[in-house]
Amino acid sequence: MKLTKEQIKQVENYLTKKGIKYIDIRFEVLDHISTDLEYLIEHNNYSFGDAFKEVTIKWNKSFKKTSSLLLGYSSNGPKMLIKKCIKIYKPLFVKSLILVFLFIAIGYSVNYYFEYSLINYKNVIHQFIYLALILYCGIILFWYIKIRLGKANTTFSYLFRKRIIPNLFSVFIFMPYLNDSYITRENKLSVIMFAMLFVFFLTFLGARYFFKNHLKAVSNYKKYQLK
Repeated sequence: MKLTKEQIKQVENYLTKKGIKYIDIRFEVLDHISTDLEYLIEHNNYSFGDAFKEVTIKWNKSFKKTSSLLLGYSSNGPKMLIKKCIKIYKPLFVKSLILVFLFIAIGYSVNYYFEYSLINYKNVIHQFIYLALILYCGIILFWYIKIRLGKANTTFSYLFRKRIIPNLFSVFIFMPYLNDSYITRENKLSVIMFAMLFVFFLTFLGARYFFKNHLKAVSNYKKYQLK
């Protein structure tokens, strides 16, 4: 049997009370809970009230508040949300870490094995870096504002807010130390400084990934509503 609109509304109210406001998780859980309720009512001859009590006892464990060292202890929420965030973020974090180490290794190899001088390109490099960082901040803020104006929450918007926005403050901390610090005394690239810029680039790619998947989740939600 299918649940009535009133019964589905009761399940939705339950999810709201448990803090499940992220639509990509919400409708996934709503479908699972509805299936559990329908099974108990149809096969075990439960009333909706009894079935609802049993099912909520089962699901309450998934809605307990928790946090993660990987995401930072300020990133806390229902266990189900944090678990999905880790599933999305962990592969990106590991890949980024590997790429940064590779970047540093290649940078030091280039500086060690090749003779070159950037003394004539200091101003050009300096201007390019500042322009790139300004564009970085502008695009990140544009995406964040667009997410907020959409007034829909997803796991990806949560990750954008928790993992990307704090990096904007890192840019403002980083910029005053630029000057000539990106070039060594030997007039070669400073590997550490450019590794930090590379981290910003990877963060930008992560932001783009979260933003695009947030829009996709919202689009799927709207299609679901039209059915």
